[in-house]
Amino acid sequence: MNKRTILIAVRLAISLLTLGALSAQLIVHVRSEFSVVNSFSYFTNLSNLFAAVVMLIGAAYPIQHRDPNPTQDLVRGSSVAGMVVVGIVFSILLRGHDLGSLMPWVNTVTHYVMPIAVALDWLYQPPKSSLALSQVQYWLIFPLIYLVYTLVRGAIVGWYPYPFLNPANVGGYGGVLLYSLAIIVLFLVISWVLMTLSNTLRLKIAQPVVSLWDISDESSADLMSRLYRAMLKEQKTPAAALRTAQRGLGRNQIRWTCRLGDRV
Repeated sequence: MNKRTILIAVRLAISLLTLGALSAQLIVHVRSEFSVVNSFSYFTNLSNLFAAVVMLIGAAYPIQHRDPNPTQDLVRGSSVAGMVVVGIVFSILLRGHDLGSLMPWVNTVTHYVMPIAVALDWLYQPPKSSLALSQVQYWLIFPLIYLVYTLVRGAIVGWYPYPFLNPANVGGYGGVLLYSLAIIVLFLVISWVLMTLSNTLRLKIAQPVVSLWDISDESSADLMSRLYRAMLKEQKTPAAALRTAQRGLGRNQIRWTCRLGDRV
C-alpha cells in the first residue's frame, strides 16, 4: 500500500468517523431537548466539524491527482491548529468535569482521536506551500470571532459553553480575559510549531535536483538559487519551482532532470 492510498483511506475514515460522532451527539441533544444552538456553540464541535470537512476535501486531492493551492493549505493549517488547541485545553482544563450528556465514545473521538489524527496528518503530508508566521493572523480569525460570539451571547442568554468563559465562575470578566489570553498564547505557540515543522519537512521531502550532464558550479548555484526562491518566496510546489528556475536559467544553456518523488 503506497503513501497515496494510505492518505486517502485514513483521511476518509477519520473525517467520516468524526462527522458520525457529531451527528450522533446532536441526535442525543435533540432528543433531550438540549438547544441545537447551544450544541453548535461549543468550540470543540465547531472545530471538529471544520477539521472533518477540511480532511474530507483533503482526501479528494490525491484521488484527483492534484495539489491544494496556498490558500487551501492555509485553511487546513487553521483547522489543525484549532484541533490541537481543543485537545490540549480539554486535557488541562476540562478533563474530569461533568460532561453532561456527552457520550464517552464521542468524547474520545472529538477530544483525543481527531486532535491527534490531524496533527499526524500534518506531519505525514505537510503542505507544499511555504507558511510564514505572519499568516497566523488568518488562523486567529475563527477563534477570536468565536470568543466574541460566546461572551456576547452568554451575557444575553445566561449560558456559556465552558466554565472558564463564564464570568461568574472565574471572578468576573478579568478572569475570563486571563483565561482567554492564555489560550491565545497557546494557540500562537502551536501555530508557530506547526508552521516550522511543515516548512522543515516540506524541504526535506523534496529530493535534490540532479543533472544528467556535466555543468559548472556557477550554473548549479544559479539554478538552485532560483529554485528555492520560487519555493520559499513565491510558495510554488517543487515541480513548479523547478520549471520556473529552468526558464530563468535558459533552456539552451543547460537541461536538467529532477527527481522530486511522488509525494501523494
